[in-house]
Amino acid sequence: MHGRRSSTPIATALKHFFRDQRGTDNLSLARLWEQWDTLFGPDITDLISPLGHRGDTLLLGAEDAIVIQEFTYFSDQILERVNGFLGEQVFRHIHIELLRGRSPLSRKLLPTSFSRPVPMQPEGLGNPETMPDDDSPVARAYRSYVRFFQQSADKETAAAEQADEPTSPISNNRT
Repeated sequence: MHGRRSSTPIATALKHFFRDQRGTDNLSLARLWEQWDTLFGPDITDLISPLGHRGDTLLLGAEDAIVIQEFTYFSDQILERVNGFLGEQVFRHIHIELLRGRSPLSRKLLPTSFSRPVPMQPEGLGNPETMPDDDSPVARAYRSYVRFFQQSADKETAAAEQADEPTSPISNNRT
């Protein structure tokens, strides 16, 4: 007879899954890097940026040695705000160093939106001489491909015609 197993809530299981070998919650840290600008505001984030962590030390970067000197006096407030965001005392120390061309973790590297490239219509597409007559999968796919470009062309034509139509002024007839 097997021992009775207890179920683990999914939130607990995910929390254990995202912790590394040292017990650091990497998902929470990723949220911290992502929300860094909101957490500290533009005045501070223009001067210092997160570079990562080493154990219980938060690594920050700055472009200027004077900024490093000034922010060492505010390390307790930075730690308080960061640990408050994380909901537990993850960091006990701060180390600020020169960026020297490194990209901070708070920097957005990918664009927020992607645009889908518009395919170019190949020459001779849909030519009756090139259209297969059978009902094979290749023939059906080709006809669908041709329809795609025909519908795109119809939409462009309709949009161009709408743009060319003169607009009539709205009459304000009161009777």
